Amino acid sequence: MRSQPGEAHGRAVLTRQEVIEMRVLHRDFGLTYASVADWYGIAPATAKSICRGRRWRSVPLDAPLEAPARRAQV
Repeated sequence: MRSQPGEAHGRAVLTRQEVIEMRVLHRDFGLTYASVADWYGIAPATAKSICRGRRWRSVPLDAPLEAPARRAQV
């Protein structure tokens, strides 16, 4: 039996959006794996695996950032 991918996994720490943000921060802004890992509270080796596409394979490496959800105005 395969485990659930991404956020559907019961022990997932990150969301799909955070994974995309991590990849953008590393690729486009040059943050180190250690910096990205520190920001998201994960190990540098995990950040490296995510940014290189070894982990979170269900999220394409070139996935675009999604606009943040807008809150309803009162």
